[in-house]
Amino acid sequence: MGRARHGAMKAARLSLLRSGRSALQLVSPEQLEARKRDVRLSIDLLFGIETWDRHGMPQHAFLSADAENQARAALCRLLRSGRVPDEVLNLLGWVFDPNGQGDLKAVLKRRNRRRSRHPDRDYEITRFVDRLRRDGRSYEDATTQVADALRKSEEHIKKIYGKHRSDFDPIPRQRRKSDR
Repeated sequence: MGRARHGAMKAARLSLLRSGRSALQLVSPEQLEARKRDVRLSIDLLFGIETWDRHGMPQHAFLSADAENQARAALCRLLRSGRVPDEVLNLLGWVFDPNGQGDLKAVLKRRNRRRSRHPDRDYEITRFVDRLRRDGRSYEDATTQVADALRKSEEHIKKIYGKHRSDFDPIPRQRRKSDR
């Protein structure tokens, strides 16, 4: 039993040495205070701030928009640190639980409606048009050919190409096949 324990400790030490991390991480008082602040903000974000009304009954108040953004940043720092207190994890679980009992419910939504739902497809369409243009096709011919091949409207292909063509090198000016 003693050898097994010693072997496990040795393996853990070797693992720490390979990963480049220290077994003991020294934390400055400022870092400790910042972590405590992040934990407090995260709890306030996920649970609300408990206050009492004039009758002495508990109630929850939620953060303002600015304070909520600061609390979201604090929660992100905690989650990325890999050392999240159990209380924060439990509150986060309640928020994401579809049958949760708390006041908050997580709703995931897209950041920007202008972004494509199919960025990979749009990139390939742009690349297809760009390749045809480099082969000497005119803008109209290239977009028409891609639209026909993909069974999309020419306007749709032109819109996608116009939005993403700056991701590619500019097409050098030359005589195109349609101009000859």
